[in-house]
This record gives sequence, structure tokens and C-alpha cells, in this order.
Amino acid sequence: MASKILFNSYNTTSAGTSNITKFILVSLFKNEAAAEDKKLYFILPDIKIFKEFKSSAEVKIIKLPVFFGLFNYIFRCFYEVLFLPVISIILGTPTVIIMANYSPVILHGKKIVFMRHPYLVENQKTDPFLKGVGFIEFMRRLIFKITLLSSDLIIVQSSYMKKRLTECFGRISKIAILPNPVSNLMKMEINIDKKKNKKSLIVLYVSRFYPHKNHWFLLGLVDRYRDEFRRKKIKFYITVNSSFKDKDSRIFLNEIDKRGLTGIILNIGEIPNEMLGKYYREARCFFFPSCLETYGNPLVEAMAFGLPVVAPDLSYVHAICNDSCLYYSADDVEDAYKKLTSVLYDDDFYKQISIKGLNRVKKFPSVESWLHQLVSLTRSC
Repeated sequence: MASKILFNSYNTTSAGTSNITKFILVSLFKNEAAAEDKKLYFILPDIKIFKEFKSSAEVKIIKLPVFFGLFNYIFRCFYEVLFLPVISIILGTPTVIIMANYSPVILHGKKIVFMRHPYLVENQKTDPFLKGVGFIEFMRRLIFKITLLSSDLIIVQSSYMKKRLTECFGRISKIAILPNPVSNLMKMEINIDKKKNKKSLIVLYVSRFYPHKNHWFLLGLVDRYRDEFRRKKIKFYITVNSSFKDKDSRIFLNEIDKRGLTGIILNIGEIPNEMLGKYYREARCFFFPSCLETYGNPLVEAMAFGLPVVAPDLSYVHAICNDSCLYYSADDVEDAYKKLTSVLYDDDFYKQISIKGLNRVKKFPSVESWLHQLVSLTRSC
């Protein structure tokens, strides 16, 4: 009789984490990833990204509605305290995998938790990105601390995050490092020689809008060097959801218009992962000014498409890119400009960095390899 694994993906509504769940499901339903004699159950939020998935003989899908405002908090309490523990007992699952951060109640079987929220390991008193959300982040950290008490294994995506986790929460009985898998939704074919000679100079930044994603730094950079960017026909593509019900993102997009930068900064909106390949192929380089990340999926995707990456000189970037990135001093607009223009204008240097990135991305697991490693971890913890 096949053993069972329950994936709790209900709270995976962020772009990166929901995409990881989708990568797994796509691979399983295409029979590319073997379930290794396991019957897999996925609890998913009923959102657009998971619309296509329905239960099969070996992969069972449970979709639950998503709520907003006060009712969201009420339902999440019901879900975490009652629904998830009860469903784990009913299914009799030997292992429950929490795809993102929180599960404060004891469950049936082993509990494996992916830590994916960068604010959990930041200083909540001094970090500028936590202003205005201090109480929420305090509660999240408290729930995560409670989660640690009943977890058999915590999984992080890099050695840097393992270091930060132990610095913030002290000794944790068992931590494993498992980098996120490379997207299986995009066809990653690239001809560097053809690409480096393209006349269009597009700088791509793939990210939702959050304070720590540092879109305002990009805006300041473009504003300062607007004349040269116009003269050289350099454009910055961003992927901010213009319909997102968030006043901060609306203020940012309005500011682009107010400063007369709409001809340089083009917001293409939030693009499904499977459709991003077109923009990676068109771009000349990838700019990632984010100040905080537990991983950074777009960094790996950009390298897989042969794009030179320009990013701040921060530990999370080094953990992913190593020497395959052009690093600028964090918050230094002039240094960021110099690093960007070095790959925008110099074809030979562009090719050198591009090849480094293509070699670097080979070190990251495919979805099939990632799932195999995860199943192995369920046996060993």
C-alpha cells in the first residue's frame, strides 16, 4: 500500500511559493516526477494559478476558498487549529509538508516546514521595511516559534538562510538546505551570440511590489540617469500588478507617470511564470534591487536564460549567484548605474557574465530532482 504525504500549500499565495507548488504539480501530472510509491495530497488555495489542477489516482487535490480582511484571519485560525490537524488524522498521513512557514498545532505524523518569509529573520526594531507592519510581523514570528516546537525538520533554501535562522531562533534540532527547483514552465533556450547583438536594451525586473523589493531604488536610478537612458533607448520592464489592491503600489506607479518616466519604465503587469520566457529572451540584463529574500527565484531564472544579473552586494544574492553576478553597493545609485551600463554596452563582458550564469544555474535542481530529494528527507528526519 502506498504511503501518503500531505502538502499544506494553502498559504502559498505569494508568487514564488505558489510557483514552486505549481512546478511540482505540473511535473507530477506529466509523469516527469515519480511519486516513489507515495500517494500525495495537496491542499491548495482556490486561486487562478491552480485552476487547471484536478485530482488523479495518485495525486489528490483539495481546494479551499481564499478570504480577505478580518474573515481571512478567522478562517486561517480555523484552518490551522482545527481543519489541518483533523484532515491529517483522517488521511493518516505519516508526513505533512508545510510549504510556507506556519503550522503551530501538532499534526498526525512528521511535520516538515519550509521557511520562506524573510522578515522572520530580520531585526523587527531596526529594519526600515518593518515600519507599519510591526505587530503583524511580531505575531508571525511568534507563530513560527510555536511551529518550531512541533516540527521534525525545517527546510531553508540556502546556507545564508540557515545561518540567519539559527542566529535569530537559536539552536534548531534539524535544518536542511534544499534550493528551490528551476522552473519547468518555461522553455529555456538561449543563443548568447545572437542575444548580445540585439539593438533593444531592455533591463528586466521580475517581482511583485513590496517595500523590501526596493522598486523605489529603481525609480531613483532611472530618474537620475533619464537623459542617457532615453538617448541610448534603454527601457526597464517591471511586473507590478496594477490592479493589486494596495495603495503603496498605486503610489509607486503614479510616481513613474508624475516624473515623466513612462517611456523608460514600462510596467508589463504581473506575468504568469509560463509566459515570462518571452521577456527573459528579449531582455539584455536582469536587475534585482531587492533588499531581503529567502531565495529569489527570478535570479535563477535569469541566469538560466543567459542574462547577466545586476544586484546589491548582499548575502542572499551571493548564496544564489556566487561570482555569476555584478554586485553594486546596496543603495548606491551611481554604482548600480556603472554595473548596469558595463553589461549593456560591452558585448564581450556581457558574454563573459552570461556564461558564468549559465554554468551556475546547473547547480540548482530540476523539479524531478528536487522532489526526489524532498522525499528522501521525509525518510531521514
